[in-house]
Amino acid sequence: MAMGGFSGPFSVFLIVAADGTGEFTTIQAAIDALPAGGGGIYVKEGTYTITTALVIGVANTTIIGAGKSVIIQSAVAQTLLTAA
Repeated sequence: MAMGGFSGPFSVFLIVAADGTGEFTTIQAAIDALPAGGGGIYVKEGTYTITTALVIGVANTTIIGAGKSVIIQSAVAQTLLTAA
């Protein structure tokens, strides 16, 4: 699948959109939906407020943003990403 000029070798490629036009509205929900073999996640334009650290529990996971128009912010001072 090509998204924003990118195409990758992913067997699973999920789309996150804050405005509801993707398969998921949160990045963590998309991460949680990946199969054990991992996959790709494309984050569409928008502002994403993270309230807890994003936890990536599977290997071979790639997260790709739409560029400067993707804003990931934290509601409080915290670690934003952990790999389990």
